[in-house]
Amino acid sequence: MLPFFEDILINNHLNEYLEIITDFWNDILFQTTTYKNNTMQKHIDKNAFIKFKKKHFVIWTSYLFTTIDAYFSGEIAQQMKDRATSIATVMQLKMNLYKP
Repeated sequence: MLPFFEDILINNHLNEYLEIITDFWNDILFQTTTYKNNTMQKHIDKNAFIKFKKKHFVIWTSYLFTTIDAYFSGEIAQQMKDRATSIATVMQLKMNLYKP
């Protein structure tokens, strides 16, 4: 498990986290407006306590792509993988971790 999620599990906030992340991806994939957080700021705040490394983004995209491929196919599934790649790249750039 990535260390970034330990506090969510320890504090029994998984259901709340899943609702938030569902809102995030719904907004991206289906043009809804339910996500109310600043994604980048959340990651910058977390980075102050647990430093992100490039390998964390590789692991995250690997887990996400494996899950998408296991349960979904088609245009929206590919769009989610493309957006995840883009988001991971932007976050790495903003955290000075990106090395092509």
